Amino acid sequence: MSSHVDDEATEAGSPAIPFAYVPSLTAVDVDRLREAFADRVMALSTRRALRGDAKLFVTWCGQTKRQAMPASRETVAAFLEAAAADGRSAATLRRYRSSLAWWHAAGGFPNPCAGSAVTMAVPKPDLTDTAMASLHTFMDVAQRAYAPATLRATEADIRLFAVWCDQQGVSWLPAEPATVGSYIRAIGSSRKPATVARYLASIALIHRSANEPNPCLHWMVNAGATRARTQARVEATAGGGPDRRGAGADLRPSRSRPARSEEAAEADRFP
Repeated sequence: MSSHVDDEATEAGSPAIPFAYVPSLTAVDVDRLREAFADRVMALSTRRALRGDAKLFVTWCGQTKRQAMPASRETVAAFLEAAAADGRSAATLRRYRSSLAWWHAAGGFPNPCAGSAVTMAVPKPDLTDTAMASLHTFMDVAQRAYAPATLRATEADIRLFAVWCDQQGVSWLPAEPATVGSYIRAIGSSRKPATVARYLASIALIHRSANEPNPCLHWMVNAGATRARTQARVEATAGGGPDRRGAGADLRPSRSRPARSEEAAEADRFP
């Protein structure tokens, strides 16, 4: 992949844009993109990144015979996977997604980068066709029903888990309870108990969306979460600070109130 950009290039007095000769776009579409790029006040580095990322994407789509604008989620996911295989960093992949989202918004097209974890360049899940169809259905609904901040947090949590599983050589979707338990033990000492609880909620959600058994209900996982909470409490006490019981309160129900169902907890997380 090459990302050389001529920042001074123009087309009939207007800024050159990589989408100018995309077959699926009309002249009106191209003019809209060109005007948005010309009118938007932005730093020179941002302008270079937008044009460079778009040029890279358009070139890749041409080489792989895919439609660059409007692009599908599958096309963007394949592009990110190719970029990751080519050695691009996680920060660069995030910038690619932001650039493509900006160009699609400027053109008045749906954002192909929005929504769920599986649009990221993560290891492919080991799912049956039926489970994958269920997951895609959930993705479509989630983009319309959930708040953007919730989707971003869930996506980040799942990507972190998927990459960790790939490094261990185990499946992340579906995941075995032992896998989730090992994951919690591995990260528990460096994460707040509330963060661990959020990770578990995200893992549980992605499994239910694919109609797969929820591995987070297994005792192995609960034991790992309890261990993480205890470790955090010990560290807080050793540091001379107060016993921050509240930080881990969400990992198990308080004795002063009845245990809430998994569905009720998820309703609070995803209103």
